Amino acid sequence: MNIGTAGSVNPNATSVNDTYNFYGTALPTRMDAYFQSLLKEIENGITEDVFDALDYYKTKLDGTKDLEEKLTDGGFRPSRIAEAIRLKEMFAKIAMRYDCYPSAQKIIHSLFARIKHEFDDNIFPLIESQQPLNIVMKQIRERIVIPIRDMLEANGAHDTVLGFNEDHIYGMIYYLTGMCHLNWKDYDNV
Repeated sequence: MNIGTAGSVNPNATSVNDTYNFYGTALPTRMDAYFQSLLKEIENGITEDVFDALDYYKTKLDGTKDLEEKLTDGGFRPSRIAEAIRLKEMFAKIAMRYDCYPSAQKIIHSLFARIKHEFDDNIFPLIESQQPLNIVMKQIRERIVIPIRDMLEANGAHDTVLGFNEDHIYGMIYYLTGMCHLNWKDYDNV
């Protein structure tokens, strides 16, 4: 952007007569392309089976504990567990509604992968070192929820369907927990 000089300023001015020159345009992102494709797929009824990469996250890994047990093990109070279950179900309803559209699958897969790797790399070490839950939750918000929310807002201009917000992002975290992809306790050191 080339702004130039402002010249003199009149505090009683009612209009602006400056010229602004903008050079270049932002390149579309992969996520934005997925959102655009999703609209076309819905409009044209283009569907397909769940692709293998997403199927990985939709498959429960080895483990007998459900979401409630895992969160209890992680120090969650019953009221927080009930809220986590509601958020997981809120996300799951949207995911199920659009899970036959290839672009929705790609969007959800991308978000799941970001969540899992950020959790494994930066959140689980806090759990292993037995940090208090409030510290863990603060880091989840700062390292996962806010960056994903910001990424969706920056790249979701064409998202008129999924409308993922912070509640949905937390729902994804709890969904992945229930499928044994995320742990809230170091089960190797029990």
